[in-house]
Amino acid sequence: MYRHLMVPLDDSALSAETVQQAVQLARTLGAKVTFFHAQADCGASSIGALERVMSPSAFNENMAGEVSYRQNMPLVSKPVQVLPPALAALPANVGSIATTAVPSRGTPGALGDTYHGLINRVNIFPKTALFDTATLSGELTWMQWSKVTQNPSVFKGDASYTAIDKPTKNFFGLAFNFTPTWFQVWPGLDLSAPLTWSQGISGNAAVLLGGNKSAGNWSAGMAADLYQRYKFQISYNGYFGNYSTTATGAMDVPNGTSAALSDRGWVSFTFKTTF
Repeated sequence: MYRHLMVPLDDSALSAETVQQAVQLARTLGAKVTFFHAQADCGASSIGALERVMSPSAFNENMAGEVSYRQNMPLVSKPVQVLPPALAALPANVGSIATTAVPSRGTPGALGDTYHGLINRVNIFPKTALFDTATLSGELTWMQWSKVTQNPSVFKGDASYTAIDKPTKNFFGLAFNFTPTWFQVWPGLDLSAPLTWSQGISGNAAVLLGGNKSAGNWSAGMAADLYQRYKFQISYNGYFGNYSTTATGAMDVPNGTSAALSDRGWVSFTFKTTF
C-alpha cells in the first residue's frame, strides 16, 4: 500500500479541496503526505517567450552590449625607421621619423580613430545527469577603423601593404566559455572543468591584439575549489592561426599574435586563496 503521498498545489480552489482529501487519505493509509507547489513552464509558452526577452534574468539568462568610439588608438604598423633629420626628410624615407622627433610618450607608428562594439550572453544551466550546474557565456565583438590620424604611410591598412595580416575595414570575433561544475565531490570539495575558445571570424582588426580571421586560442582545464577558500586549477592553453611561408617553408608573416604562437601550447597551474 502507499506509504508516501506527493500532492501538487497551484493556489487554485480545487487544490485547496485536494489538501483536505489528501490528509484524509493519508490517515486512512497510515502514510505521510508531502505538498509541493507546481506551475506551468512559463518559458515554454508564448507569454513566457515574451517575458524571457523582457526579463532574461528571471530565466537564469543575462545579456549585455556596448558600443564605443575611441580616438588616437595605436594601429597595426610597419616598422618605423628613426633617421637623422636630413635623411628622414627624403621622399624615399616616407614614414620614418627624425631622431629629433621621437615622441616622449606613445608610439611613432600609426594612430587612428576606431569604433568598437560587443554583445554577450550568459546562461546558467540546472542540474543534469552530466553536471550539477553549468555556465555558458558567449561574446561577439566588432571593430571598425574610421580614420588614420598619425603617420598613415606606415599603417598596414594602406594600399601598398599586401601581406596576410593586412587589416580590413571591419573585424568580427567570437568567444565562448563553458564551465560544468560538480558540487561536494568530496566533503568540502567542488570540481569544475572550464573550457574556452576564441577566434576571429571575419576580417583583421586594425588595432594591435584586436584579432585576426581564423586565428585565436583555446584552453581546457580542471579546477578544484576546497572549502570555498582554496582554488587549484591546471589548464592546457593552445593557439592557432594562418601564416604565409617563405620558399623554404618557414613562417614568414603570421596573421596575428595567435598565429605566431600556434606551435607554443603550454600548461598552466594556478592557486588562489582568500584571507
